[in-house]
Amino acid sequence: GYPVANNPEELVSYFTEDVGLNSYFAYLSYMYPYWFNPKNYSLPEYQYRGESFFFTLQQLLARYYLERLSNHLPDVKAIDYNHPVLVGYYPELRLQNGVEAPARPEGIFARNADIMYVEEIKSYERRIHDGIDYGYFAGYNYEKYNLREKDYTNILGNILEGNYESINKEFYGAFYRNLISLFGHIVDPVHKYGVPASVLEHPETQLRDPLFYRIAKRVLSVFYHYKSHLKPYTHDDLYLPGVTVEDITFDKLVTYFDTFDFEINNALTFAKPEDGADFSYVARQYRLNHKPFFYHLKVKSEKEVDSIVRVFIGPKYDAYGREFSLDEKKQYYFLLDAFNYKLSAGENDIKRSSKDFPLYAKEAP
Repeated sequence: GYPVANNPEELVSYFTEDVGLNSYFAYLSYMYPYWFNPKNYSLPEYQYRGESFFFTLQQLLARYYLERLSNHLPDVKAIDYNHPVLVGYYPELRLQNGVEAPARPEGIFARNADIMYVEEIKSYERRIHDGIDYGYFAGYNYEKYNLREKDYTNILGNILEGNYESINKEFYGAFYRNLISLFGHIVDPVHKYGVPASVLEHPETQLRDPLFYRIAKRVLSVFYHYKSHLKPYTHDDLYLPGVTVEDITFDKLVTYFDTFDFEINNALTFAKPEDGADFSYVARQYRLNHKPFFYHLKVKSEKEVDSIVRVFIGPKYDAYGREFSLDEKKQYYFLLDAFNYKLSAGENDIKRSSKDFPLYAKEAP
């Protein structure tokens, strides 16, 4: 992060430029990359590939919003093709070949690139929206997917990412990837000046660019548009018979900044590999941390039953102090903890430590 912020976006640079977060996102991106066909490598298909794509973007944007809220910043607006990009970015990075990663000035418009046109991307988005409104998606062989019969979030996620599981990439394109490419090369769309790929086009550095979250919001808006057509959950869908959550209490959450050292050995070159074997090179960065905490759940059950406990955290008020409605704030919640628990008949006092959360890891050695 920046020691002194020169613009509002730099107030949350401790989050967007966090080494661990960017590494984790890169890992998720490369685990099943959009260009990867599992069948060619005798690997099992990722059954929930599209849903995972949606969940990752939603959780990431929710956490990003909470960091903005903590710094009194409003929510971001989705990227718009018809208006200039109002957020510039200077990454202060060099690529592995020594070339400086390109900066992006404010006020620049998205223009047709040598490999795609703005109108082409608009057409893909319109086709997806039309399919949602009509209630059908069309496959490669003209098969119909009735969107009103079941939840096809997974299929929609594959379509939007444009991966190998997409039911019709030729017709629906790769909306997410197209946006990343279009805005990632916005300063030199036709490669006239030989500008290299920006940080937005590399999974290892995408999260550093504030524009990424505007793109993610545009993609998520398609998901939410689809979900608005689904039937709402009924009481029976969500109710676990005989089980009542009577109370939940959290310790006071205390966050602070500390320094974090990480190895950069692979950023250095030596005439002989053995020359660097006896040295360890590290860089130091400020990062957001928190003190360990506990939370308690009091649950009453009429009988012994297996359960899954999920705990979410989210905002109550927006950046202007206005209270959110449940429908407004649901997209800003992210998963804090999830675990299996066998409830006993009677009172159950559940105590969980932040160190037990499955979504968080210990410090790397």
